[in-house]
Amino acid sequence: MSNYQPTVWQDGSPPALNAANLNHIEQGIADAAEAIAVLETIRAKTTGTIINAAALGIKNDGTTNDAVTFDHQKDTIYYFPKGTYKIKGIEFTNCENVTISTREAVFVFDSDADGANMLRFYNCENITVDGGMFNGNAAAKRGIAFVNTPRVCVKDVTITNIGNAAKDGASGLSFTGNCSNSAIENVTVVGVTAG
Repeated sequence: MSNYQPTVWQDGSPPALNAANLNHIEQGIADAAEAIAVLETIRAKTTGTIINAAALGIKNDGTTNDAVTFDHQKDTIYYFPKGTYKIKGIEFTNCENVTISTREAVFVFDSDADGANMLRFYNCENITVDGGMFNGNAAAKRGIAFVNTPRVCVKDVTITNIGNAAKDGASGLSFTGNCSNSAIENVTVVGVTAG
């Protein structure tokens, strides 16, 4: 998230015109330009629908979100803006041609969650996970899991702090069933602990 704090404007008493206030304005402009550049890059790669996670009520302020499930989505890009997402699990079921754009996003698993996966794809096809950091908070059993999901691309992702001594079979990336023709590019998995 940005360090930008909006300037409070009031009639009759303008804020001081100083370096700190000008730097705040410049940071806001830079953050907006970065977000526009990411969205333009995404738009150039697709003819499908682009959905901002914020429009779905998924917050990037570090507060707990409920488990989120997407079913039968097709030709869609889900864009998660820069920020920290505290999650109980995000699941995609029976989806096709879906991209999860998570550059500059950090996902932290809610240690009180019952779920086993931070991000799971079940019976999907042609899935891309592009960027982001996934911190299992020593509670998630798996970082990103694919079940019967062929044609997967995971790139520029960091997965960390998965599992604990009480979790059997912990893994950063998990491929089960038909997950043929998958590619992994520039992925780092560290801190996996299994009981």
